[in-house]
Amino acid sequence: VILLVSFSGILIIDSNNRLIDFFSRESKIKNDFLFFEEHLSGIRSLKLAILPTADRKINDPEVLIQIEKLQNYIKTFPETGVVFSPATQYKTMNKIYHRGDVNEYRLPNTQAEVDKLEKYFRNYKSQQFRLVNNDNTKGLISAQIRDIGSQKMEQLDARMDQWIIDNIDSKKLNI
Repeated sequence: VILLVSFSGILIIDSNNRLIDFFSRESKIKNDFLFFEEHLSGIRSLKLAILPTADRKINDPEVLIQIEKLQNYIKTFPETGVVFSPATQYKTMNKIYHRGDVNEYRLPNTQAEVDKLEKYFRNYKSQQFRLVNNDNTKGLISAQIRDIGSQKMEQLDARMDQWIIDNIDSKKLNI
């Protein structure tokens, strides 16, 4: 009888947890979470480490192209809100350097352009939201995602892993 009750109990366990489900309906925290879900890009974080190969750095234009490609792929998921990466930083620096020209919100084409931007913005790098370490050997892609549950998150991770294998040049960087 105990085994039968235990087995039937196991069948009704829901392993698809969502962060919001841990709070009661009346909870102010749950209401705040729901507000963030609806209006501010979601409450789950997605972080991907970017590791250029031994002969490259994050600020290598070819590495930045690969990072931007992955960032653009992550943005295609309907669950995804805001996505930041080193590519975002360099595109933003380039636009600012060109006095806010929207056509200049692009990656620098050459290492000389990258170096010029880094020299110009060296004193403005924020310590609070760093996406690249000091020696440009490690980086981070950071995204906010809706609370879709652990099962859908595992499926999204698997799709992303396969896309990375198929589309990112492993001779330039690893994710």
